[in-house]
Amino acid sequence: MSVRGECDGKWIATTCRLRGIAQGAMMVNSYYGIYQAERGKSSAEIRAAEAQMGGLAAGLGHVSSALVSPVRAVRGSLRRQQSTSCSAAPDAG
Repeated sequence: MSVRGECDGKWIATTCRLRGIAQGAMMVNSYYGIYQAERGKSSAEIRAAEAQMGGLAAGLGHVSSALVSPVRAVRGSLRRQQSTSCSAAPDAG
């Protein structure tokens, strides 16, 4: 009789083995990322990375400006409504 969670059955052993392989693969990928971050870059690699970051920043700028324009329009209309309602209100003093 086996205790649940042990890697003694055929299906359970395969699952445990696959989990170990996946975990090992993730560790290898993380080590490569650390290697890439720490190694020296050539000037061409630096230019390419800066160009990529510039493109991402430009894309983010376009998205944010597309989102800000409708918000500004709504704020402007609310301010106009608020100033109209304030000037139409009777004076309390």
